[in-house]
Amino acid sequence: MNKTQKILMYLLLAITAIGGLAFSQVPASASRTQDEISSPQNATQSGTFTGDLPVFGPPQREPAQEPTPTPTPLPDVSTYSTRAQFTFEQLDQPTFSLHHPDAWSFGVSLPTYWTLIDEVSVIQLRYDMELLGQDNAVFDGVIQGDLPFIEVYINDALAEAFTPQPGKNQTISIPFPFRSVRRTDNPFNDYQIRIEYIRGQFCDTETDPVVTVYNDSFLDVTFNRIEPNLDMATYPSPLVQASFIPEKLPIVIPDDYTENDLAAAATIAASLGRSSSGALEVEMMPASQATEVTLANSSAIAVGEPSNNLFIQRLYATGQLPTTLGNEGIVGFGAYTVEDGDGVLQLMRSHINDRNSFLVVSGNTPEGVLLAAKALESPRKPELGLTGTIAVIQDVNPEANLAEENLRTLSFIDLRAGDQTFYGIGRHEVFISFFVPNNWQITDDVILKLAYLHSANLSNSNSIINIEVNNLAAGSAPIDTSIQGTKEIIVPINPADLNPGRRNSIRLEVLMEVDQDCVDYEQRSNWLRVRGDSLLSIPYQLASVSEDAEVLFTEPFYYLTTHPDILFSLPSDPTATELTSLALISYELGAVSSVDSYNIDIAIGQEVDPAVHEDFNIVAIGKPSENATISSVNDVLPQPFLVAEDTLQQTVGNIVYRLPEDYSVGLIEVTATPWNPQRGITAITGTSDEGLAWSLDIYSKGDSFGTFDGDVNYVIGATVEAIQTYQGLLRPIESVISQLGEEAPPLEPITEDATQGELLTGEADEFTPQPTPSQPTTTTYLIYGLIGVGITLLAVGVYNNIRNRQRR
Repeated sequence: MNKTQKILMYLLLAITAIGGLAFSQVPASASRTQDEISSPQNATQSGTFTGDLPVFGPPQREPAQEPTPTPTPLPDVSTYSTRAQFTFEQLDQPTFSLHHPDAWSFGVSLPTYWTLIDEVSVIQLRYDMELLGQDNAVFDGVIQGDLPFIEVYINDALAEAFTPQPGKNQTISIPFPFRSVRRTDNPFNDYQIRIEYIRGQFCDTETDPVVTVYNDSFLDVTFNRIEPNLDMATYPSPLVQASFIPEKLPIVIPDDYTENDLAAAATIAASLGRSSSGALEVEMMPASQATEVTLANSSAIAVGEPSNNLFIQRLYATGQLPTTLGNEGIVGFGAYTVEDGDGVLQLMRSHINDRNSFLVVSGNTPEGVLLAAKALESPRKPELGLTGTIAVIQDVNPEANLAEENLRTLSFIDLRAGDQTFYGIGRHEVFISFFVPNNWQITDDVILKLAYLHSANLSNSNSIINIEVNNLAAGSAPIDTSIQGTKEIIVPINPADLNPGRRNSIRLEVLMEVDQDCVDYEQRSNWLRVRGDSLLSIPYQLASVSEDAEVLFTEPFYYLTTHPDILFSLPSDPTATELTSLALISYELGAVSSVDSYNIDIAIGQEVDPAVHEDFNIVAIGKPSENATISSVNDVLPQPFLVAEDTLQQTVGNIVYRLPEDYSVGLIEVTATPWNPQRGITAITGTSDEGLAWSLDIYSKGDSFGTFDGDVNYVIGATVEAIQTYQGLLRPIESVISQLGEEAPPLEPITEDATQGELLTGEADEFTPQPTPSQPTTTTYLIYGLIGVGITLLAVGVYNNIRNRQRR
């Protein structure tokens, strides 16, 4: 068989393998069909069932007309007027099944300044009920005695009790009780919804009535709006709604901004991430664009000296601000005089829309502006005295630098887990995450001090709290009903179970059971509370700072949260996208910070000065040709670029690969800075404007950080291909090639005398990430597969020709 015949044979085999792979990967929808989701027209509880079953238990609600729900998209919070619908899926709730006795609970944070109207606002449950007999066969016999029933609580107030109807496509409408929506009882408009499946007197051992609640169940809320409370002590509440609904908050910067203005804006964004919750999206807005049209439906924060910010000047010109503006800047208010170095915070209701607010962060000097911004990181600190609508900041007392201590102690509240109470027998979970820097040497056992309490009804033998660290069993907390009150258990965690340089997780599995069986069961009588003042203590010492003690940076984000000093390096003329990304990244850093405050600095269009920023971690944004910092450290990047170009050097470690010409790819990579091995530099870049936009978009989203699983992360669209150059690249490349049905060819390192670099087989498919369509089809998979095979076969041919010539 000659060479051409062999290649044709390989091509035929590869196409066959790819075709099979493509057909096997056509996705199937996991949701119910439209025929399965029938909308009730005139019944509070309705559905279909062909059997003849008596119904017992609490009386049923009278039939009532219910609207046919339509999936409500989640536009900006300002677009809702007096009514909104949200499916359970939009509330991040899956379809779930209840086996009696059982319970399901979840929380919902609605906008702070919505006041729900009780009885009109409802939860519409859509469910199926199957009566399963032995071997899970559908039971069609006669039920003796009561069926189990369901109780629905909203903020611990009983909203409804009903007997679920056997059959498919059942619905029931459950109104919000008055106590759950009353502002005196619910000032922040948070709702805890609990669905309890009560056994009652149902003790038939032959059947298991299973209720499946679908995620197209929905909340239908009607509300009135109230005006925001203008008090800086509640920051950022006067400016944001703190809910799961998307909300934009512009940070208005001068058109002719300075590095100090951007540092203040980034500090404010970090403070918002630290102190707010919900789906807030901050953006940078030039003052010239802050008009009555652009700010008609949003609050805003204005930053800068009045002399340099047109928006602040307009507020003074129209008499909106309480302070007086003179020729030299802010004069003062009343008898109080503002000094040059003071920072000034002023909170006001928007004159454009009285449902919104403006906060002006200003001063007469750059230092004063930055001082005012830093005061927002801890607005409730008593020494700052941030109350009311105006504050003059003369000093900010920084917290101790926790990175220099030898013991890091964090409460569950610090770790965003808080205080949690679980009701009802069954299984409940708590997940807590924390970051361990690479330069921490753990000196002793990590200690988890778990504080908890529980009801006296729980079974001592069958109830327990299991504790896992990074999916490894670490300990358990016993349930002892003979001792009431708060209990504490000390759980030592082996340092070897932690992953330095990565997010670590603690999982608490709460198992609650009762000793009595087949009794009138009340879920509320069985509970367990994990206290928010439980503590995680990590003893450590910093690794020695020497040339031989370089920190291994394994991911590009979380290490930034453990050290207060951060420098953002920007191109000489940042785009609007790059400026807004600066704000979004700062917001995410604040949201998961392990330090009490950040010291943020900005460098525009210039290289980092090691003498000034030696102890700073660095985030460099932009293409290499436009960012001086990325260009200056190109030689130490794990994935370098060609000198003075935006084209990748198609080598990683000792592996060479090939990409098509003009190929767009985003890149997020991290390494130690050349001047300080204890500090890192994250480059957010790309080979084109498109690639850079992909990198900025995914790096600015908190829910994407888990995909950054290496020091080099290639980005195409929403797809991230992460590699660890410090662990070698052979295994992932071999895995990709083997999926084509061929034996993975051997990979060869680049030799010192390889002047042009050999084109190695296999790696092109791995390092040419293919865009993943949102709804892939067989044709799409086939095309991508053929492209990959073509590249691989071309590489094989070139490689064999080179070897044959060498043999001659």
